[in-house]
Amino acid sequence: MQLKTCFTMFGLCLTIIALGQDGVSFDALVKKLDDRAIPTYYFEAELFTGTTVDSFHRGEKVYYYKIYKGKIQHHTAFDYDGKLVREFNYEEGLLHGTITSYFGNGQKYYEDQYKKGLREGRQLGWYKDGSPRYVIECMGGGEISRIDYPKPNRGVEPDSSSKRN
Repeated sequence: MQLKTCFTMFGLCLTIIALGQDGVSFDALVKKLDDRAIPTYYFEAELFTGTTVDSFHRGEKVYYYKIYKGKIQHHTAFDYDGKLVREFNYEEGLLHGTITSYFGNGQKYYEDQYKKGLREGRQLGWYKDGSPRYVIECMGGGEISRIDYPKPNRGVEPDSSSKRN
């Protein structure tokens, strides 16, 4: 009887870890779109407020969603090794403020600015080595200017067959 209780407790602990801080997986939420296609999340027919945590098959906690009255407020993701991969801010369920994505080495991949779901202001992108990839200026969700930088070829030696003596 004790062995069965032990396995039951172990299974319960794994379920709690897998489902997140509030005991709810993001996948368990019901998404409904309003007339502007903005999602609102429900759990058991009620507006959801709380933090969901979902993980990959190996059990690491990687996806965090903070939701208030059915609207996502913040989303953070980590890779298998626990390194930050992305961090998005929301207001009323729309991207708002700074959103940032990272390469596995910790270098920023891009940093975009949003205002009420639309890209606004300066958007920046980098290559994995940290050199600039692009700078985009946006207004009202539209691109008004863009500068793209060539990919760096650091550490690449010219082909020796093309050298002249």
